Amino acid sequence: MLEEEIYKSGELDSGSILLLVHAQQYAVMAGRWLAQKRSSLTEVQCQRKKYYVDLVTEFDLGCERMLTEWVESRFPEHLILAEEGTADRLVDLAKMTQEERYCWVIDPLDGTTNFVHGIPHFAVSIGIVKGGEPLVGVVYDPNRNELFSAVRGMGATVNDRKLVVSEERELRDSLINTGFSAQDLFGDNMVRPELSQMYKRCQSVRISGSSALDLAYLSAGRIDGFWHWRLAPWDIAAGVLFVQEAGGKVTDLEGQPFRFGRDVLVASNGSIHGELLGALKTSPGCGEV
Repeated sequence: MLEEEIYKSGELDSGSILLLVHAQQYAVMAGRWLAQKRSSLTEVQCQRKKYYVDLVTEFDLGCERMLTEWVESRFPEHLILAEEGTADRLVDLAKMTQEERYCWVIDPLDGTTNFVHGIPHFAVSIGIVKGGEPLVGVVYDPNRNELFSAVRGMGATVNDRKLVVSEERELRDSLINTGFSAQDLFGDNMVRPELSQMYKRCQSVRISGSSALDLAYLSAGRIDGFWHWRLAPWDIAAGVLFVQEAGGKVTDLEGQPFRFGRDVLVASNGSIHGELLGALKTSPGCGEV
């Protein structure tokens, strides 16, 4: 979504235009920095968070510092919620959803494990939220040079091409993505119980390692559905808006409208949403957190 294209539409106020353009610029600069750093290394050193499989690298931290410094410099009155907690004005989920100020929700490197192993599937994700509602979303994939963008009420694009969800109407013919949180892997359910059920009900299931790109791909019609437990706001703040603006649907497990902080997120092209929810809810133990 180009700045000049948005101006021509005449449908956005200057504030929304400014936020989108800066978010795009920041995401692209940060993404290219990540790709350049990764290409020059044969091995990436990483640390571990609370769970052994939950990795963080110097590049997560460095990229987040760059992004938050850019935001703090240009928009000193805005709030920031970022994965690694490097921002000076960091806020928590409750404040983000209650405040009537813009909040930049940043994942500096979504797909850290892929990045560490040299798998070219990671992205920078920036969502701008106000009162708990995503208003602007940007995800940049530096490996494919794909810039996904959305503004509430104005649709979504990838590299200036309009995003539209798939037209698939049957779950059995649908490609569904999911993922595991670190908490899942070290909880009582080593593999979420609904995974085997979903394999039986749909065409296939994929685990890509990047929820931001999963939701972007859903909005582009490349996959048909997505579910995930215990996602953080920075994982989904941009992607949820992509799906909604591309004509898809995002709810919780009960089919209620999306809200930050819910245990599970279910997204689809809309046509298969009822079937997808039904398949998940009928899986033994699915509702167990």
